[in-house]
Amino acid sequence: MIPSIILTGMSFTRAAYQVLKSVNCPLHVTEILERAMQEGLLKTKGKTPKGTMSASLYLENVRRQKRGEKARFVQHGNNVWGLAERKTKQE
Repeated sequence: MIPSIILTGMSFTRAAYQVLKSVNCPLHVTEILERAMQEGLLKTKGKTPKGTMSASLYLENVRRQKRGEKARFVQHGNNVWGLAERKTKQE
């Protein structure tokens, strides 16, 4: 179980997807969180929201891979994530 408490809005992965969809480049987890909170997509009282976001994105990819689905997120570096659909479109 992920320790942060979601108080309103979306899950961490849904909020990240919305934020990343609105920009044309990968973002650091800190920037994803800041934008999601500013836009009212996510509120949390957790002690480690950055860690929760990173873990959520990674674990979603793991779950999708186990089900034979394509990943929604691509890791571009240490805590830098983008959308897989953007990577496919750019290639």
